[in-house]
Amino acid sequence: MSNTAKIAIYAALVLFALAALVPLSDAQCQKCPDNEQTCCGNSTCCPDPDGGYMCCPQGGLCCNGTCCSPNESCCNGTCCIEQTTFCCPKLNLHPARCCPRWTVCCPGGQDGCCTPMEAAMYAKGMQDVLTPDLEAKSNGSVIYALFNEVQTIKAVKIDVATGTILANVKVDGFNNWGEMTRIFSYDEKRNVFYYVEANFTMPAPPSNPKRPVYLYVVDPVTGATKKRTLGGVYNFPSGFQYVPEQDTIYIATNTYDGAEVNGSAFYKVDPETYDATLFSRSKATGDGEYAGWFHSILPNGTAALRLGFQNVVEESVPGVGVTDLTSDAATTTWVSLQASSGHDFYSTLFCQADGSFLSLATQTSSPNNFDLLSFGLDGSSKTLGTLGNAHPVPVFGYVASTGSRSQGILVTATVEAHFPAITSDRWVFDLYDMASGTISTLETVPALPAEEVALSGLGLPVST
Repeated sequence: MSNTAKIAIYAALVLFALAALVPLSDAQCQKCPDNEQTCCGNSTCCPDPDGGYMCCPQGGLCCNGTCCSPNESCCNGTCCIEQTTFCCPKLNLHPARCCPRWTVCCPGGQDGCCTPMEAAMYAKGMQDVLTPDLEAKSNGSVIYALFNEVQTIKAVKIDVATGTILANVKVDGFNNWGEMTRIFSYDEKRNVFYYVEANFTMPAPPSNPKRPVYLYVVDPVTGATKKRTLGGVYNFPSGFQYVPEQDTIYIATNTYDGAEVNGSAFYKVDPETYDATLFSRSKATGDGEYAGWFHSILPNGTAALRLGFQNVVEESVPGVGVTDLTSDAATTTWVSLQASSGHDFYSTLFCQADGSFLSLATQTSSPNNFDLLSFGLDGSSKTLGTLGNAHPVPVFGYVASTGSRSQGILVTATVEAHFPAITSDRWVFDLYDMASGTISTLETVPALPAEEVALSGLGLPVST
């Protein structure tokens, strides 16, 4: 390079550096209405909580005394993360709030956010009881579970014989946006977890009627995540579940007429190729309004089941919505059910091979422990056993159960209550043997604090 070229480059660098030191001109700044605050660059004047003004960075949104970032929406002074939450207006005792996208605004529930998938679970007064002895025998197996720890998801490996936590691996490649998640679906054949999510950072219908949908495949052994775009699948996935007998992932998404949800589309996804096939649709009329918010799929794949309330917003008429998926046009029938004697309504749902269901249900009397029950759509029910010191999550999050018809086992994850409440509560697992009817309690070592980590996924025993 010649000396002349070197001098030219040096001069250009000097001019660039000097330009960086020059303050923004008045044309690049704006005086806020209070004539005190000045916002420069691409920032915007926003009213602050004290009656003055503040500067909201480029792309931000003024929101009743605060400033929301570009990936947030305003909810009467609260910023909702667009990808995972939406704004619910003030209703009864609940102020305007950000609710998870898999819920609906309602006057009840724990926080005014009710899920159509399940009956509402309410925190109840709990007393400390003796911790049960570990009864599960060693069989050379481990259970994998996913837990939400603020900004990350962790895959925990638990020894079935001793309860010892053998590994605690960070899940890479999945962004929970600092929010709790729905329960991941477990694939016992491949020992992986599935999660389905739409891209809510894109505009909403009708301006963008085809929000892409992603399938996340989490390996709990390594923490690695595969992200796959599901071709031909669009908009919010209201329900998803892997069915081992069909070796298929079933997904339902919202369909739209302009900006209004007008039904659900049901897809089958091949877990090897990730190819998605649309096989049925339902209309958002009558009992079909929440057909896509299913909790379980029958083992033969012929129906989707939603446990909860027929009238979701009012939280009335408990039962199970049965959506027939055997034709192109799905139809839903609501089966009203009463809670089993001495219990609150069913809170989880697992389909047994004989057509009956297994579910957790809290006792109506103190100390309000969970019992394991079986029930049928004919209204029959039977208590299979008590889980002892096992309760709903006191504040935020979900208990869960997952089962295997081939292994004949059901695994539950609930909260063991200790004094002082909340700060000392811990997660506890129970294993139900369908053949013998025995229930074994598995406590982890060290304890998993229930109010520091929320359950995101629950697996089944696998051989090591």
